[in-house]
Amino acid sequence: MLFNVKINKNAMYLAGFLFCLGIFGLLHNFTFDEKSPILLALVRGIFLPFVYLIGPLLYFYVRGTVTDNSKLNTSDYLHFTPAIFSIFCLLPYFFSPFSYKLQMAKLITENPKLVLEDTRYWIVPQYIHFYLRSISAAIYAFASLTLVSNSNKFFEQNAVPKSHKNLILRWLYTLTILSIIIFFFYIPLSFYLIQITKAPFRISEFYYTIFDRISGYSYCVIPLSVLVLPQILYGLPIAPRKKLDHKKDFWEDTFTILEEDPFMEVSKSIIDHLKNNKPYLDPEFNIDILSEQLNIPKHHLYYCFANIIKVKFSKIRNKLRVEHAKNLLIEGKSQSLKLEAIGFESGFPSRSHFFATFKEETGLTPSEFLEEHAL
Repeated sequence: MLFNVKINKNAMYLAGFLFCLGIFGLLHNFTFDEKSPILLALVRGIFLPFVYLIGPLLYFYVRGTVTDNSKLNTSDYLHFTPAIFSIFCLLPYFFSPFSYKLQMAKLITENPKLVLEDTRYWIVPQYIHFYLRSISAAIYAFASLTLVSNSNKFFEQNAVPKSHKNLILRWLYTLTILSIIIFFFYIPLSFYLIQITKAPFRISEFYYTIFDRISGYSYCVIPLSVLVLPQILYGLPIAPRKKLDHKKDFWEDTFTILEEDPFMEVSKSIIDHLKNNKPYLDPEFNIDILSEQLNIPKHHLYYCFANIIKVKFSKIRNKLRVEHAKNLLIEGKSQSLKLEAIGFESGFPSRSHFFATFKEETGLTPSEFLEEHAL
């Protein structure tokens, strides 16, 4: 999230989903496998609300990736109600002494069925949360899968390149289907592990082993997929690596590398806009304004500048402003305008920025460039 959120806001939801999924795995491990009362006492109860966030975060990530819009509507905050409700239910346990939590942890590690003896919860008993969490996450996973299966209309409306669309669909289908498997199979596993006698159904140890392996392997595949396919964090394909031919003309230099990339047309539209409309002459011009002018998501712009055009946005903006200032100086504008005014007309927000950038790009100050050109 820290490295990708500025480029792709949906990274927040994916990072949150993976974090809460990790909490879910730790809670399960400390309760049924680790046999460490101290670890269980430290995490049990306190982190339960995080598990209720798995479903909403998954849904927001899938929706944001499909629609290329990470913003939440006012009604979306209702999806956090189960997590908030679980915090309310857990208040008596939160304020219980650690000695009580440790005592209950010891009993549960010896026999998970004794979780039924823990009554320090309001409204909903603690063990019921085992099923509510899994059912909630499974429902959200099904809803996310439905969203993915109906995503073609969004991709067609936004003219998403085929290679880009296929990459996103493969990843989202993998993520949602594995999430369904994890939480769908965890529901009967919970009944088996807690050994509730009045359970609506029972499974044998043989089927428990099968369900446990399927759910466990699916759980491991999700974070491994992120390591294998890091480009999914950006929601964009890997660009082909090509070297620039250092030609004299800047625009020719950029167009030589715009072949065979799914964002070629987007990159061309960026360059055409900069070349023909010269928005960089506005001192306040930035990547957000460019995104609004072209109606292109900001993380798409970052990708195009970094991987196709091969020049950072700030660098290309400074270069174009300097080129404009050089043309003004050559045309003799310095006879009627001060050098500082030429800098402002070229889009530089201050005199110091104009002189420093001009010197960096040309190796000369504006005065030196003017003198050299006059000779």
